[in-house]
Amino acid sequence: MREKYTQELQKLHQVLSEMGKSCAKSIGLTCEGLHGNMNGTYGQLVERGEEIHDMERSVEAKCIQLLLLQQPVATDLRRISSAMKIATDLGRIGDNTVDIAEILQTGNISAESGEGGLVQMAEKTLAMIWESVEAFIEDDQKKAETVIGLDDEIDRMFAKIRIELGNRMIKENEGRNALLDLLMIAKYYERMADHAVNVAKWVLYSITGKRFR
Repeated sequence: MREKYTQELQKLHQVLSEMGKSCAKSIGLTCEGLHGNMNGTYGQLVERGEEIHDMERSVEAKCIQLLLLQQPVATDLRRISSAMKIATDLGRIGDNTVDIAEILQTGNISAESGEGGLVQMAEKTLAMIWESVEAFIEDDQKKAETVIGLDDEIDRMFAKIRIELGNRMIKENEGRNALLDLLMIAKYYERMADHAVNVAKWVLYSITGKRFR
């Protein structure tokens, strides 16, 4: 029975790994959009968002299968329940990338109006997402703690961008809608980083049995 459980758990890890990769690729596509490269990007992001939700449902089904067909002990239950929560957070990240795509598609953001700090924020968020998923797959407590520690850095980046964009809104008569769009995009990146932190906290719960707020 344990051998069967291990095999199914490896399949679960594979789906979560693919979800993490898809989320990372989606964030990369939003960065291309920030640089004005929206040709075909919106459609790709919507399609990838649907794929992420399909994988989320696959994780849920595999988790339920493990619970019903195996005889999980306490550590197994923590791992399976954590996997379900992680899939939910990754699904929300997929939603956020589609939200950014809609802003880029309908807004008036050009490469010149883009905020350089946004790309840095996106890259940091991308790294956090991937590190948090790897932490779960590898049972790496230190890596999960590192992701959680980066939350303050993301908050500082967002605060800096908010101040810079606010100052530009005061000084510039034109292009304010684009600046508001950029601020909204920054907020979505902050939310995605929060989801990465949630993933890392579920990793710690899976390993230690303690919930982290």
